[in-house]
Amino acid sequence: MLTNEDLLNWFYDLKKIIFDTKISIDNIKRITHPTNDLEKHVLKHGFFHYVYFQSRFTIVVQLCKIFDENDNQKRNFFKLFNKLSFDKYDESIIEILKMNEVSNHLFAKRKDITNEINLLTKEIEIQKEIIDKIVFLRDKVYAHSDPDSNLPDVSNQELEVLIDLAIKIYNNLFYKFYTGTLMFEHTTDWKVDYPIKALAKLRKERLDQLSNKSNKNNPETIYKSRNF
Repeated sequence: MLTNEDLLNWFYDLKKIIFDTKISIDNIKRITHPTNDLEKHVLKHGFFHYVYFQSRFTIVVQLCKIFDENDNQKRNFFKLFNKLSFDKYDESIIEILKMNEVSNHLFAKRKDITNEINLLTKEIEIQKEIIDKIVFLRDKVYAHSDPDSNLPDVSNQELEVLIDLAIKIYNNLFYKFYTGTLMFEHTTDWKVDYPIKALAKLRKERLDQLSNKSNKNNPETIYKSRNF
C-alpha cells in the first residue's frame, strides 16, 4: 500500500538527487562561460578544472539513480511510476485526491495520474540514447574504471536535457498532488559564481596596483608630478 508518508519520502529523496544535478550543471555553465579576460585567467586555475569534472561526475551518477531502469536503483522514476499506477492508495492519498477535485489541473483520480505517467514515460523514451550513454559511463568509468573502453561522448548540453526532464517530471507529479511551488530554480547559495567574481576582482586590484606603481616609477611621470 502506498501511503502519503511514503510518497512524500519519495519526493524528498528525488528532490535531493535532482538538486545536486541542477547545482552542478549551473556551475559547469558558469565555469565554461567567463564574462571577461579576468575571469578567463582565474578559471585556468586547477581548482576550477577539478570543480568542472567533479560536477560532471555528480551529474552522471545522480542521473543514473533516477533514469536507470534497474532494480539496484532504489529511487528511480520507473519504480515511482509503478507504485503510483498499481499500488493500493491509503486513505490519506485518497483524501488528497478528493480535495483536488476542485481544480482541473490537479490529480483527482488514479486515471489522471496514469495519464501523466504515460506522457512522462514517452519523454524519457525519447532521451534513451543519452540515458544509455550516462549509464555506460557510470558502469565502465566512474564505478569500475575501464581505460580500454570506447567512451561515449556525452556533452554538457545532453546532460542538461536530462536534468531539465528530471525537473519536469518531479514538478509535474509533485505539483499535481500537493500544489507546491515549482522547485530547483534557486541555487544561488551553491553557485561557483561568487568565488569567480571575487578572485577576478582581486586580480584586477593587483593589476591596478602594479600599473600605478609602474607609472609612479616612470621618469616621465616623475617629471610631470614635480612640474605640476
